[in-house]
Amino acid sequence: MATTRTRSAKAKTAAKAKATARVEAGAKKAAKSQPEDTARLNFVEVDEAPQFYTNHVEVSHNTHEFEMIFGRAPSRITSEEREAVRATGRINVEALVRIIIPPSLLQDFINVLGTQKDKYQENVGPLPGVKPKE
Repeated sequence: MATTRTRSAKAKTAAKAKATARVEAGAKKAAKSQPEDTARLNFVEVDEAPQFYTNHVEVSHNTHEFEMIFGRAPSRITSEEREAVRATGRINVEALVRIIIPPSLLQDFINVLGTQKDKYQENVGPLPGVKPKE
């Protein structure tokens, strides 16, 4: 189940900066290869856009697209669910959103994630649970 939350001005500013960084790599690349008579894409954040918390992602692909299914694994399960887990060896994950992207966008997506990961590590420190490269 998705929940709605009100963001503070500081959070909105941070979200806008993140949104700008998300398209920065792709926009720079596109700007270099664009003829002068074409327009550059400008990402506009909408306050009403749905937001989801996710703690699980599955990625798959076929010839024409990459698919990411983001979900939320339960932090607590009932005794009935625990019995089902014991019987099946599986925990159900609530699928929240499915993102499908073309292969032509994948490398830019990876680059933007890498850039944001590097900025996070500069500002906050190592990612939890990830050993630094030696």
